[in-house]
Amino acid sequence: METACGLEKFTETLQNAGFVQVEVIVWWRWFDRALACNPGTSTPPGAQTLAGMLKCPGCGNVSISKRETDFHCTHCGRKIPISPAGIGLS
Repeated sequence: METACGLEKFTETLQNAGFVQVEVIVWWRWFDRALACNPGTSTPPGAQTLAGMLKCPGCGNVSISKRETDFHCTHCGRKIPISPAGIGLS
């Protein structure tokens, strides 16, 4: 289990790296819980199509096109069927 000195050093390391609202507490036997915020801004990704978020379950490619009855991997040709119950990703 981490000592208070170790927690203080880790907190200081996070603060020196630019993090704010740093909270490090003993949480479990083998590790501690650290919460911190990285100040700044980020741009939300915005709306995406389902095809843009899928990855082919066969080859792992992320270039998927939607067709009427399925999604189609443009790399390996695998079809991901669309049914009234949803999408079969197995």
